[in-house]
Amino acid sequence: MTRSGTGTSLQVPRFGAVTDLATADFALPGNQQFNIKNEGTEEVTLEVIPADSETETFVSTKFAVGWNEEIVRKIKTNVASMTLKWGY
Repeated sequence: MTRSGTGTSLQVPRFGAVTDLATADFALPGNQQFNIKNEGTEEVTLEVIPADSETETFVSTKFAVGWNEEIVRKIKTNVASMTLKWGY
């Protein structure tokens, strides 16, 4: 939903699996920004760096099941078992 309350549809033409999150932070090459899809059955909390952040400070954020609207540049290492996709 936009700031004015208008509904929107998130369409993601390019996506892939978030890999190796149990052993390393996840980021796309070139600091590419992306959305996160939670393919689990419950919301998850991840530490992420928002797309517009000028620092490397992680922010704890909840991600619902399905595609989420937040645009990020990095996901912090997380040993919990979860299935996530990146997309833009």
